[in-house]
Amino acid sequence: MIMDEQPILIIGAGASGLMAARELLKAGRKVIVLEANDRAGGRIHTVHDPSFFSHLELGAEFIHGRLPVTLSLLKEGNISYCPVQGTFWQINREGKPTVTENHLQLLTRELDQLTADQTADDFLRAHFSGEQYSALRDTVRGFIRGYDTADTSRASILAFREEWLDEEEEQYRVSGGYIKLIDFLLSECTSKGAFIYFSKIIKKIGWQKGKVTALTSSGEQFSGSRIIITVPLGILLSSGQEKSSIIFSPAIDGKLQAAKEIGYGSVVKIFLQFDHTLWNDLPEFNQVKNGHPFIPGFIFSEAAIPTWWTQFSDNPTLLTGWLGGTPAKQYENEGEVFFLKAAIDSLSAILKVTPGWLKEKLISSKIAHWTRDPFTLGSYSYETIASGMARAVLNMSVENTIFFAGEAFYTGKHKGTVEAALGSGLAVAKRITGYKDQTE
Repeated sequence: MIMDEQPILIIGAGASGLMAARELLKAGRKVIVLEANDRAGGRIHTVHDPSFFSHLELGAEFIHGRLPVTLSLLKEGNISYCPVQGTFWQINREGKPTVTENHLQLLTRELDQLTADQTADDFLRAHFSGEQYSALRDTVRGFIRGYDTADTSRASILAFREEWLDEEEEQYRVSGGYIKLIDFLLSECTSKGAFIYFSKIIKKIGWQKGKVTALTSSGEQFSGSRIIITVPLGILLSSGQEKSSIIFSPAIDGKLQAAKEIGYGSVVKIFLQFDHTLWNDLPEFNQVKNGHPFIPGFIFSEAAIPTWWTQFSDNPTLLTGWLGGTPAKQYENEGEVFFLKAAIDSLSAILKVTPGWLKEKLISSKIAHWTRDPFTLGSYSYETIASGMARAVLNMSVENTIFFAGEAFYTGKHKGTVEAALGSGLAVAKRITGYKDQTE
């Protein structure tokens, strides 16, 4: 421990905050972590509900490929993970045109030829405005809204190109839930001397070079030499009226203005626990190919809740629905009754069964409405035309005193993921412990 040094404050006990804390503690720094919620993890939220047959991942669920920081931590913590299984199904409305192979090849060619960025909507208007491309436009917008939880009027087409043309990597789930990783980081931090406080909603951060003070909603005050802000982008973008909004004194308007240039999505996750595996009753899905069950892993559709996935083979009786992007934002004020009805109606159309048939087999349901969560106010970041420059601004410290970390500020490939959050927290901590840093 570096003697007589003021602690470094970290706002947020999610993946990024805990990763930064661990790295600073390893370097002998004093650390205080202040978390607004009553739990650690942030947008990682594994819950165990007795009315469900297995745990639920209300937030982050997948490991998107062989991600170095994530997999290294899992190995260090002796935490197992397993590949996502099942088949991808695309289900279109009867009589609706489907995307042709020729149109997909044309899309790839136009994407390859792009040299300047533009929004996804502008790209589609410029190259695929004809009626014959309606299915292709729906596919592109559906992908961006679903995968990136983005608004296509702001989303970067070059970012879409990178995702669309990239080779599909195998995905994994953490056995027992992502909370295992958070618990490991918590244990690491506390064993190394971190002070971690929950239910501390920071409302004001006062600062001058080399000194910061964080004031909570209840009037408590914490002081340190530096501060790392790891709250979700939605909190930085929020108005002063929100429960979790933060005021900086003196103001750091340049940083907050830059934050507005990064996209921040909306998402609703819906969990339906049925009494048995529905596919067993549905001949269209209950098929065998090459001696193996042909079981849906992911279902993509045009229903109100368009994307679904199973927990095959862990809990095939659980279905998870996903509504992202503009449609989720449109319904941000709706409650559980609305989304449960939309979910049942959507599955009814997808599986070609009656809503009543599904309700008879439904045991329990749960809705995770992240856009309404006061400590997240949305899903995760996405790329806009201006986000690269904005991220460069936010990754510079304010007089070597205020730093930002989190998935929204990550500069690597897998943006918007747990890997991005971990990597960003690690990078900021390394800058503080000795790497050269540019300041505003």
